[in-house]
Amino acid sequence: MKIWNGVRATGIWSVSDEGAVCLHVPGWGKTPCESYYYKGEELMAIFEGVHSKASKHVEGNTIGYF
Repeated sequence: MKIWNGVRATGIWSVSDEGAVCLHVPGWGKTPCESYYYKGEELMAIFEGVHSKASKHVEGNTIGYF
């Protein structure tokens, strides 16, 4: 599950040939993939060519929190 701009979506995750993380959600059409890297201790993301601090990531199954 992913929450993007307040919208919950369920889809299929994949990894591109370049190593980017991609979420395929029926009804959303093509969605851009995201790449991640560390800049020192900070987790960074590349989304549509823009480098920025990554959103908070939570490990494990968090569906029960909704």
